[in-house]
Amino acid sequence: MKTIRKSRLTIILLLVMVLLAAAIISTVSGKNQIICDYCKQQINGPYIEAGGKYFHPIHFLCENCKKPIDPAKYYQKDGKFYCPDCYTKLFAPRCAYCGGILGEGYILADGKTYHKDCYYNNVAIRCSVCGELITGNYITDFWGNIYHPDHQNEYPKCDYCGRLIAANLTGEGQVYPDGRHICGICLKTAVNDIGRATAIFSKVKLHLASVGIWVEDSDVSLHLVDRHEMADISKIDHEGNQAFIKYYEVTDENGHKLRTYDIYILEGIPEISFIAAAAHELMHVWQYINAPADNDPALCEGSCNYASYLVLEHYPDKMAEYQKETIRQDQDKIYGDGFRRVSRLVEDHGAAFWLRHLKNHKEFPAGY
Repeated sequence: MKTIRKSRLTIILLLVMVLLAAAIISTVSGKNQIICDYCKQQINGPYIEAGGKYFHPIHFLCENCKKPIDPAKYYQKDGKFYCPDCYTKLFAPRCAYCGGILGEGYILADGKTYHKDCYYNNVAIRCSVCGELITGNYITDFWGNIYHPDHQNEYPKCDYCGRLIAANLTGEGQVYPDGRHICGICLKTAVNDIGRATAIFSKVKLHLASVGIWVEDSDVSLHLVDRHEMADISKIDHEGNQAFIKYYEVTDENGHKLRTYDIYILEGIPEISFIAAAAHELMHVWQYINAPADNDPALCEGSCNYASYLVLEHYPDKMAEYQKETIRQDQDKIYGDGFRRVSRLVEDHGAAFWLRHLKNHKEFPAGY
């Protein structure tokens, strides 16, 4: 009895092994008609069965290298068969950075796979301020700098570009005597002397004139001041106040009215900020000369911001883009909303229509 039981157990184990095999070599009996998937001829002797298909042993070939495949070691993909080496070469997961085949312990990030070294040395997000890996939340500024949120409490922001004033980010910076913070990048173009300021101011006038906004040189005087002087002159003590205009009208001995304008701009601001401020104030001059008095504040300031925007279009650099984005995103009801309303007006009717409307009306056209 024990011998019979052992024999039965042996037979069962053999059957299980046959059923579990990925491919088997068999011999066709006289009643079977099996066709080789490769040559399409009937198989009359030994054959290999794999993936529901049948092959002569010499016809079970790798799709890539065309060499015979060990029926006990093959891979199938899209109905085709491959030897282990070719399958690995063609279909094994690869590093999204270097293209090499991945082994154990790879990194999966954003739907891509990487070698650990490739990921940590070349792909992983690192803080632009401290250089350490970022594994949680982070902040991205306009310039593409990425940093840990905690750094916002460690470093001041530049008043003119919004970057953190940190050595790795902006090359340090400076605090002006009136309390303004400027980073090392913005400091490189800071306008500090009246000679350079006047040259830039004249160029801004030319840009405005090219779109029909003419301002006579003799009517305007330019001054550079610090924040304290600006607050005394404007009676507005606001950190964002970069420029101010004073308007004077006197009558000469012949009864003629004479107008003069003093434009005050903060000293030490970056050149692009100076350009935007100059264009804004020059548009005020144009409106004093050409437009009705006491026009809608949103129409007045929105037009001045739009003039700045037009001038900034002549400067295709990142700082000008930042300045334009600041104008676009301004949430102030007068300056920001006014700019967006003027933009729609010009988009629909053109700049000439906008300027004609300013000359003859105090309010926006209906619908704007």
